[in-house]
Amino acid sequence: AIGALWKHMSSYDTVQLRDCSVTQLAPLVLVLKTQEARESLSNALESLSLLQPNIQTCARLFSGMNAYVMNEYDYDKRLDSYASLTPDCWKELLSNDCSSVIIYQCCIDLSNQSDISLRHSSARALENLLIASSGNEGSIAVLKRVLMPEIRLKLVSPSLTVRQEHLECIRKISL
Repeated sequence: AIGALWKHMSSYDTVQLRDCSVTQLAPLVLVLKTQEARESLSNALESLSLLQPNIQTCARLFSGMNAYVMNEYDYDKRLDSYASLTPDCWKELLSNDCSSVIIYQCCIDLSNQSDISLRHSSARALENLLIASSGNEGSIAVLKRVLMPEIRLKLVSPSLTVRQEHLECIRKISL
């Protein structure tokens, strides 16, 4: 629905869209769960990236992390997107104030009880985020505001493996 609306916006609406930020869209990552909703949010980010070229990497990554083929997740694209989240990529996302969307997506996949490769890819991406954030006060503030609350929420997961992944993430943050 969101993506469909954004595709039909007038030029007046497009001017207003320039004032929108990825940070404002980020909380939607946590509540939009269906394939259609994820695709709409991907479309919204891609539309926004046309107006704000500095977020194109974020839009591309989010789209890849939520890629579908014939109503099933496209795991190759998803895992490739996670593999591209190197410390340098995170530094770019953090400097463009668009990391929260990707952090939230990582947190969702870190909580995936049934897919160990996706969970490990997400954990590795978050580890790279920690490397990229080292010594940068602005990045550390993002970790405190975005990552830590999500990690804390999942410590009560009924899944032992999910709890272990989140505890490991906390351990790495504390180092």
